[in-house]
Amino acid sequence: MVTDRCCSAGLILVLSHLYPKYILVFVLLAALDLASHYAQMYRFVVLARRL
Repeated sequence: MVTDRCCSAGLILVLSHLYPKYILVFVLLAALDLASHYAQMYRFVVLARRL
């Protein structure tokens, strides 16, 4: 999972250098990727505690 987050962030970094006009979009996509990952992990932790 960590490798996936790093690869996604690296790809977004490369794309932001190639297309600087869209850097805000790429930053928002990176933030969305990280936030959704941690929201999903938090949900699994909460559900695991209920079992």
